[in-house]
Amino acid sequence: MQEVKVNATSSYTVYIGREIITDAVKRVLPLTRTKTVVIVTDDVCEQLYLSKLNDMFIAAEYDVKVFVMQNGEKSKNLENYGHLLQYMADEGVTRADTVVAFGGGVVGDLAGFAASTYMRGVNFINIPTTLLAGIDSSIGGKTAVDLPEGKNLVGTFYQPSAVIFDLDFLDSLPENEFKNGLGELIKCGVLAGGELWEILLGGEDGLKANLERAVTLAVEYKRDIVVADEHECGVRRLLNLGHTLAHGIEKLSNYTVPHGEAVAMGLRTTAEAEYKHKSLSKKDYQSICCVLDAFGIKKTSGFDIGQLIEAARVDKKVEGKNINLVTVTAVGKCEVQKLPLAKLEEFYNGCKA
Repeated sequence: MQEVKVNATSSYTVYIGREIITDAVKRVLPLTRTKTVVIVTDDVCEQLYLSKLNDMFIAAEYDVKVFVMQNGEKSKNLENYGHLLQYMADEGVTRADTVVAFGGGVVGDLAGFAASTYMRGVNFINIPTTLLAGIDSSIGGKTAVDLPEGKNLVGTFYQPSAVIFDLDFLDSLPENEFKNGLGELIKCGVLAGGELWEILLGGEDGLKANLERAVTLAVEYKRDIVVADEHECGVRRLLNLGHTLAHGIEKLSNYTVPHGEAVAMGLRTTAEAEYKHKSLSKKDYQSICCVLDAFGIKKTSGFDIGQLIEAARVDKKVEGKNINLVTVTAVGKCEVQKLPLAKLEEFYNGCKA
């Protein structure tokens, strides 16, 4: 098992390994002020895993309350956020109790947002069950729900007390959900370069043989970024690589294209643009495309650049008439460019989206 310490506004540990869910309650116990927990999950996790976690808390004499939402991005909305708050109030949940997110990124984002705002903040623990949540959304304290106008437009920064990522959960993930997480892992590899990129260059076999190491490297990279810039005023914006187009792809597809895959498509198009502008070498461009192809990431989204740029106008990365666009100048070397919105289409001109 690996332990990654995150020293942000509040300090916590990310636990990574196999068969560590069996010790989850032991790790949670010192972090809880009362023996009341609200497990927030979705209907897929409820069927696959919930009984085991529920039974472990009950065996430790916890009062366990469970809130189940429908699986999928469409559930990350103000209505479900309100339902969860109302459920906690009806159940008499106090400020000293604990919210446990148990599921993928949607569950973690919504549960974390509810935990950050219920009674002005209650204890929050994240137990991710997907690759995307384990390496990305569970780390760093971003919580949010979507509005019809765009993703993650309502939220807070609120760090968990612990993150427990049991890699055994990944064995039962559908192929498309694992691929969804790969999009964020590849993005992290382009940002970090080095050992993580070398693992990804090995394709599926290389990743399978080094999964725990790859996950740990990705979490450590995000940890370093978050500690340096917790509230995304500077270097943390690098984590938005591929996201400018990705959020547009998600929105225009009515969220049938999941986040990680959309990020990977956005990354490919951004790398293509940089290559066309001679800012990215042919070697690194081909390396990025090679990794994306090796993991079966679709080459295009089916939407044209103009549509995606229009969708990007309602995005957290927009500041006035400019957008903070993350560009790739080499594997392991990315930067944030403040680009006028009017020039965004010009930047991507001639690229496939």
